[in-house]
Amino acid sequence: MLATTTPRNFLVGLHGIVKCATALVAGAWLVSATAFAELPTISLNAIMPPGGKVGTEVAVAITGADLEEANALLFSHPGITAKPTAEKKFSVAIAPDVPVGRYDVRIVGKSGVSNPRTFVVGDLPEAVDNAPNDKPEVAIEVAVGSVFNGFVNPASSEYLKFTAKQGQRVFLECTAREIDSKMSPVVAVLDAGGREIAANRRDGFVDFTAPADGTFLVRINDLTYSGGAESFFYRLALTTAPRVDFIFPPCGVAGTKAKFTIFGRALPGGAPANITAADGKPLENLEVEIDVPAAPQPRVEGASAPVSASVDGFSYRLPSP
Repeated sequence: MLATTTPRNFLVGLHGIVKCATALVAGAWLVSATAFAELPTISLNAIMPPGGKVGTEVAVAITGADLEEANALLFSHPGITAKPTAEKKFSVAIAPDVPVGRYDVRIVGKSGVSNPRTFVVGDLPEAVDNAPNDKPEVAIEVAVGSVFNGFVNPASSEYLKFTAKQGQRVFLECTAREIDSKMSPVVAVLDAGGREIAANRRDGFVDFTAPADGTFLVRINDLTYSGGAESFFYRLALTTAPRVDFIFPPCGVAGTKAKFTIFGRALPGGAPANITAADGKPLENLEVEIDVPAAPQPRVEGASAPVSASVDGFSYRLPSP
C-alpha cells in the first residue's frame, strides 16, 4: 500500500506546486507585458523616394511613429550613407561602387532602431512625384530610360506621359510590393485620345510597342483603388534594355562554368524561342556561359519566396549595350 499511496500523494503535491508556479509566471508575464506595452516603439513606415541612382545624392523624407530625435539612417551596405537636413529629412549618398539592387534601411532615434524598409539602388536617372498628376491633362512627363518614384491617393489614378517612335519597344515595370508597399499596381498605356492600348492588371509589367510616333499616357492605380503616401508608393521604370524572364536550367554546380539558356525580351543576338510569356508576348532565347560562384552570395537581388529562403543562389545580369 505504501508503494501505491506515496506516489499518489507526491503527484498531488507536485500538481499544487505547478499551479502555484504557473500563477507566479502568469503574473510576472502580465506585469512584464504591461510595462513593455507602455514603452514607445520607433517604426519606419516609408522612405520617399524609396531609391536612387548609384553615384548620386538623394533627398529623402521619412514617415513613421515615435520618431523623436530621429537623426540617423542605417543602410545594409556601407557605401550608402545619410546625413540629416531637416526634421524627418535626410540627404542619402550612394557611392559609385554600390552594386545595383535592394537594401535595408532603418531609422535611429530616441527609442532605438526601427524596423527595416527597402531602399533601391538603380543605374537609371530618377525623378520624384512633386506635383499633382491625378488627371491626364496634368500628366508628368518622364523619359524612356528613367525611373519615376510616386504614390497613389485613395480612389484615384496617377498619370505620366512619355514619347516614343513608331515600332519602339518600351518595357514599363512598376514595383511596389517588392519595396514594402501595400500597392497592387495596375498599369495601362493610353493613346493621345485616352484609349487604352496596353495594360497589365496582374503584376505591373507592360511590354509596349509604339504603333506610331507620338506621346503616350501611362495610368497607374491600385487594384482596389486604395491609396496613401505612407503605404501605396511605387517605382516605375521605363526602359528599352533587355529583360530576362527566366533562365534554364535554374541551377548550377558551385565553382564551375557552364552553359545556360536565357529566355527573355530584346535580348542582343537572341533568337525566337517559340514560347509565349504569361502576357501573351513571344520570348527569345540566348545561350550564355556563366561562372557559378564557389560560395553563395550574401545578398541576392529581388524578392525571394519564403519557400526558397534556404536555397543558396546568386544574381545574374545580362551585359548589353
